[in-house]
Amino acid sequence: MAGAGNSGVKRSALALAILLVVVLLLVAICARAPHFTGIPNSTGQSAILPVTAPGSNGTIRAAEPQAAPGSSLTFPEENRTGLVTRSFPYVLRGETGTVNASLSSAMYSELAAEVPPEMCSPDNATVPCTHEVFSRFYLNMVNEPDENETLDALVNAIRAKTPVRDDQARIAISLVQQIPYGYHPSSGRGNGSMRYPVMILSDDNGLCDEKAVLLASLLQRLGYGTALLDFSSDNHMVLGIQSPAAYAYNNSGYAFVETTIPLIVTDDQEFYNGGGRLAGVPDIYPVSDGASFDSVSEEYLDAREFIRLTKSGRYTGSGLRASDDPALQPLVQKYGLNLSLAA
Repeated sequence: MAGAGNSGVKRSALALAILLVVVLLLVAICARAPHFTGIPNSTGQSAILPVTAPGSNGTIRAAEPQAAPGSSLTFPEENRTGLVTRSFPYVLRGETGTVNASLSSAMYSELAAEVPPEMCSPDNATVPCTHEVFSRFYLNMVNEPDENETLDALVNAIRAKTPVRDDQARIAISLVQQIPYGYHPSSGRGNGSMRYPVMILSDDNGLCDEKAVLLASLLQRLGYGTALLDFSSDNHMVLGIQSPAAYAYNNSGYAFVETTIPLIVTDDQEFYNGGGRLAGVPDIYPVSDGASFDSVSEEYLDAREFIRLTKSGRYTGSGLRASDDPALQPLVQKYGLNLSLAA
């Protein structure tokens, strides 16, 4: 009987050892499972189909686009929730801060796999690139329902920073301007593929039209009238925010907001595409009706002063130097400007 008891103990110990080995193998396999790296198609690229859209290849001379680090969004920090919190910096009257956003790899995956809401081509007679088609395309990009929860939460975080709505707009503008100007590796150097706003937040970079659409999404949720201003002849797009006529760009009803780099609202005197200032008349794609950014007079006066102080360096091509007028420094600090980019 004692021998049988010992045999039973041995079998139990062996079964326990086998179970332990199986558990350890499962843990090892799970630990080696890849994190989310996008939805590849048969070519190995992100499955975002190309769409011809104005402004999608825009560049500002001082902000040469760079590819996002890595091939796509990765969330090494994400746990069972599938979420990661990312902080986005902003500058408000010289004070720096951050706004947090919870981003999901699953959301990124779903958006990356979606077919763009409208496709057109100058050579496609079935879907010609008309103003109406572009307008519908941009409205769909701004108002993608799957993004509502993420963008609403980000806007609520902005509202929590200050009860003053125009200052909330300033935070949103600075936040988007601070996002690096760049393209996603899967889309080449801006071949027409556009990413949705949440994807720009996740990749932490964007081209001119992508960042303008992101800012339109945020300002619309803050209650402002907005539009996209497409300088197709200059291959550039900016955001327009409803403003008093005295501060509106080219009698458009909207103040000029550059999104690719930190720049004072209403400053439209930069060099683009390695050439001169924006020369064309923009096509205007209204996005939302809403409040006017009435206190933009503050930015307007500061922008005129910034242009005056930097005029010689900007127009001679010599750029700005540390020895330039020290009166620039308060404006640089107030708006978080980078002189090497703004020159």
